[in-house]
Amino acid sequence: LESAAERIVETTGARLVIFGHTHREALSERYANTGSFAYPRQAPGRPWLAIDWQQGEPRAVRRYL
Repeated sequence: LESAAERIVETTGARLVIFGHTHREALSERYANTGSFAYPRQAPGRPWLAIDWQQGEPRAVRRYL
């Protein structure tokens, strides 16, 4: 999925690509994925993403409920 996200960035110029509910968490500079909204085994709660803006660029930050 991360390589697909990179292709989306290259094709569209997107600054951040977010996929969800794939059961595989990921977090990098241009790609984020919460994995699942269920309670992951080692997580402190349900994952969700907050989008912060730093110097005009979006940045995904993982949070837990």
